[in-house]
Amino acid sequence: MPPAKKVETEALLKEGALVNLERGGRTLQNLEVLGFDEHFIKLRWDIHVSPQTEIVLVPWGKVESIGLVGER
Repeated sequence: MPPAKKVETEALLKEGALVNLERGGRTLQNLEVLGFDEHFIKLRWDIHVSPQTEIVLVPWGKVESIGLVGER
């Protein structure tokens, strides 16, 4: 398996940003970015949405689109 492509997110996405994330055909709103690297984005998640946990790691490959909303 080839190495993951380096994602240039530092210019647009930063910790503390609020984002809308489209994943699996669903748009999840107002998620807080806690951190990211070249493989995952770490988000504060709504516990009423699967996987019912507050903090999740989402692989970049599973993110269909991401939209910046603001900052917390």
